[in-house]
Amino acid sequence: MSERIKKECMLCGDIFTARNGKNRMCDKCRELTYPHLAKQRSKKSNFRDHLCVEVHQLKMYNHQNGTRLTYGQWKGQKFLGKIK
Repeated sequence: MSERIKKECMLCGDIFTARNGKNRMCDKCRELTYPHLAKQRSKKSNFRDHLCVEVHQLKMYNHQNGTRLTYGQWKGQKFLGKIK
C-alpha cells in the first residue's frame, strides 16, 4: 500500500498531499504551470468515451445482422464503405 506524503508546494507554499514522492506542486499550481498536461488528460478520457460508443455500435451491428465481426474487421469494412 502506498503512503500519502504531505509536502509544501514550491510555488504557493500550501501543504498538499502528494500522490508520489516526486510531486513538488499542488494540483492547482501544476494546472496553472502546465496547462497542456490538463488538456492531455481530458483528451484521454474523451478518447475512452468515443471508443466505448464505437464498441457499443459494433455490438449493436453484430446483434442486428447476426455477425461476429471484431472491432478491426468492423472498422475496415466501414472504411471501405461496405458498412454505414
